[in-house]
Amino acid sequence: MNERSDLQSSKDLPTGLDTVFAETLEQLRFDWPESLAVERIRIGIAEIGAAIVVLAVLTVLTRWVIFALVR
Repeated sequence: MNERSDLQSSKDLPTGLDTVFAETLEQLRFDWPESLAVERIRIGIAEIGAAIVVLAVLTVLTRWVIFALVR
């Protein structure tokens, strides 16, 4: 009998968590579109920085190979 009550209470747990989560989100009133735009800008800047680093490394390696072949 005790095992059944434990099972029943564990089945009720996700519903309770969903309710708490929904209430928390309602209280936050989070502005998703603004946040997503900021994230896209940050990711874009990081991608540009990574591309610059990759191009710099390729340029240095290419010059190194050219000078090695010319000698």
